[in-house]
Amino acid sequence: MKFPSRLPVFAVATGLMLLPLGSNAAVIYNEGVSADLDGSQILLLTIGVNSVFGTSEYSLPAGGGGQSDADDFLLDLAPGQAITSITYRIASQNANAFTLSTDYEIRASTPPNAPTLATTVINVLSFSPQPMFASGLPLGASGSYIFDHRGFAISFPGGTDGGGSWSYTIDINVAEVPVPIPAAAWLLGSSLIGLLGIRRRNRS
Repeated sequence: MKFPSRLPVFAVATGLMLLPLGSNAAVIYNEGVSADLDGSQILLLTIGVNSVFGTSEYSLPAGGGGQSDADDFLLDLAPGQAITSITYRIASQNANAFTLSTDYEIRASTPPNAPTLATTVINVLSFSPQPMFASGLPLGASGSYIFDHRGFAISFPGGTDGGGSWSYTIDINVAEVPVPIPAAAWLLGSSLIGLLGIRRRNRS
């Protein structure tokens, strides 16, 4: 979600859009092609690696004002699926900061006051892969989940305009899991088998 500012927007490289994907990988959202992620998008997950390509920025100028772009979205997890890992990767960044981080949480979309399942602080200045929400994974209950931005933190040289912009990839790994058969179905199946057995005995 973007907020206006008097400052120019930082330039962001888009080379990550050319990264090759494996046969079990799918791009489920690309801000370079679609609209800015603003929390209204529902991203449908498939078995394998689900990639989100996006850009974010945060600025805190010495003269006041500021600009931020925090990307939120919803993940739709179908029965028979489980999220096993989520990884955040910085593809490129342009920053004037000693430290710069962005904070995310994941929680169920219903009920409205659903508790936070896990949180992660991403170091924007690091190009190393950063696992997300490790304490809340694997996540196997089907439904909709909110991938929600909570805030930024920054430190930068005094008397300057602090901030940065970056492009990123979020890889969401989804595995296939067995769908439990309800107890009622087992009882129904056992009853049908029993009736067939009785019918065969009666015929004989």
